[in-house]
Amino acid sequence: MALDRTVAPSTTSPAPGRAGAYRWWLLLVVTLAQVPVVLGASLPEAVPTPPPADLGIDSGDVVWMGRAHLLALGALLLPAGRLADLVGPRRTFTIGLIGLAGASLVVGTAGGPVPLFAGRTLQGAFGALVLTAGLALLITAFTDRAERGWVLGLHAGVAAAGGGLGMLVAGASTGDGHWRVLPCAQAALLVALALGALRLFARHREPAHSRITGFDLPGALAATIGVGCVLYGCLRFETHGERDTTTWLFLAVGGVLLGVFARRQALAGSPLLPPRIVLNRDRGAALLGLAVCGTATTVTVRFVAVHLRSGGPGFTASQVGPRLLPLVLPLLLTAPLAGGLLLRRIGAKTIVPIALGLCCVGFVLLYAVDHNSSYPTNVVPALLLIGFGAGLAFGPCVGVAVDGVRAVGAGAGATVGAYVLGAAIGVSVLARARGEAFRLSGTPQWEGNPMVPPTAGVSARLVPVYEWTGVLLAFALVATAVLFSPRSRVITPAEDA
Repeated sequence: MALDRTVAPSTTSPAPGRAGAYRWWLLLVVTLAQVPVVLGASLPEAVPTPPPADLGIDSGDVVWMGRAHLLALGALLLPAGRLADLVGPRRTFTIGLIGLAGASLVVGTAGGPVPLFAGRTLQGAFGALVLTAGLALLITAFTDRAERGWVLGLHAGVAAAGGGLGMLVAGASTGDGHWRVLPCAQAALLVALALGALRLFARHREPAHSRITGFDLPGALAATIGVGCVLYGCLRFETHGERDTTTWLFLAVGGVLLGVFARRQALAGSPLLPPRIVLNRDRGAALLGLAVCGTATTVTVRFVAVHLRSGGPGFTASQVGPRLLPLVLPLLLTAPLAGGLLLRRIGAKTIVPIALGLCCVGFVLLYAVDHNSSYPTNVVPALLLIGFGAGLAFGPCVGVAVDGVRAVGAGAGATVGAYVLGAAIGVSVLARARGEAFRLSGTPQWEGNPMVPPTAGVSARLVPVYEWTGVLLAFALVATAVLFSPRSRVITPAEDA
């Protein structure tokens, strides 16, 4: 069995002036690098996929081309985080960038369904390396707590806005041949970022930090297969429903494997995810907040797409994305503010429940929206409330979830994994309700593509989704108010393994 030990931290570091420049250039590279990943992870249906006739793909398989990205990403986040702890976040991040660029190029130049599906899967796998190692790099580079809070808030805001950003580009990337533009552009961007990262790392020594050694292979297999089964089971709800035996079988197998994984982490000498990271009450509350906010933002983005395409507004596909800005912009603005200023002055115990309360009010407003509702007077206020609420929650939750964790890669994997799991739940629940709405309203099957306009009346039948999401937010509000400790501003550094 592999032994877990800590390598002595590096004693070399760049000069103060050069270190400051390095940190901010690193923030730019990491932020830009996560954009292609979150475009596909936050809302798989927003990722442009080829028309079925383009590559001979059955219409029912089109949506799974996008969801292959989410499945691989979610399943590999924890092993990717541990890999960052083993070989270093710089090396892991660089490998992820190069691999993601290659996978995007495979998708953009695919001549058949097999390379397209393989490319989507590889995008998710290498995206897991980019997200976890990128977050670990920021944690180790920004050691000042105030500065780190702003940075992690910005990082969380960009990730959380991924669904809205995906919808912004989805409308312009549909149609014959147009779907190839986005992955090819992503490949070019990622190659440039990889070259920039290599140059940056070559000119600046790695900041001092402890490196963990040892890898729990059985635990990694249990976590990867378990999370993959749970995600696949959730995503099957749309097409197969809750009465499908195979769906529940995948969920059951995934639950058993995750139970085995949790038991092994408590006994292993080199745990993939040290138990104290998630058992700490403040971190547990933060991870819960991230998951619930991931569900809420995903449901909101998807709702707006349905409403604006099916109801009175009758917007075209390219017009839907810009009308998500009342959600995206407040989220991007408030997440850094909440993580950098409000967390230190007020504490997560106060901020996060208030933020979740704002989201609840936003969903109450969505509850009253039907296909005849006006976008400026009925939809925009709800988007603003949810945007501000999610931003106020994401910043502090990420800050508390990763601060004080010595195994920064494992902490980053758990943090990103909580959000991805919440987004997957939002996709599966809303997709299933949407399918029922189409069936009850007599609308032809939509094949999961938000760019295809449904008929009027569908959005009004999605009310149960807003009810359940509101209930979930209310539960998280109470849970975080109870779990967060009164002094949950920042955990003591290196408190946990």
